[in-house]
Amino acid sequence: MQITEKQQCSHYTLCIGLSDKDSKVQEFDTERFMAVVTNVCTGYRVGYSYTMSYGGYIHEDGTYVNENSILLSLVGLPENLIDRIATDLCKYFNQESVLVIRDDGTVYSVLQNR
Repeated sequence: MQITEKQQCSHYTLCIGLSDKDSKVQEFDTERFMAVVTNVCTGYRVGYSYTMSYGGYIHEDGTYVNENSILLSLVGLPENLIDRIATDLCKYFNQESVLVIRDDGTVYSVLQNR
């Protein structure tokens, strides 16, 4: 067995809801969203993994929805690339925002341009 040199790097989790920001319901089947995540990450040539989740979200207009979500895990990438991926997914999934959580506890949202 061989072990590579250990190094410090950041781990990011992107939380992407699957309910449309306008209709507030999931417009496409979950497999289609998973394919989009795969295509985006493959297009950027980044390593990734994701899991499916379920939770609640409060829209800017105050509407509360329960929805399926994808939790996308990205490790060792520069923050500007994380933000580009989050922006793309926010647009493709027609979301108000994508929540970005960095492993040091930093949390922020990438908002869709209006």
